Amino acid sequence: MLTRDDVRRIALAQPEAYEADHHGMPSFRVGKKIFCTIHQDLPRAMLKLDPEDQRNLS
Repeated sequence: MLTRDDVRRIALAQPEAYEADHHGMPSFRVGKKIFCTIHQDLPRAMLKLDPEDQRNLS
């Protein structure tokens, strides 16, 4: 299982990625678009995927 630090390290390794607050949660962005958030209270992260990648996970 990935830790919050693992998620942060991987997210920030993406080209032009940076971390910013999003309603009290760490979010990771490229430009002004969020691609990942980390929930503070639960062991949960959200990763935005394009439609093709979403279909591949179904």
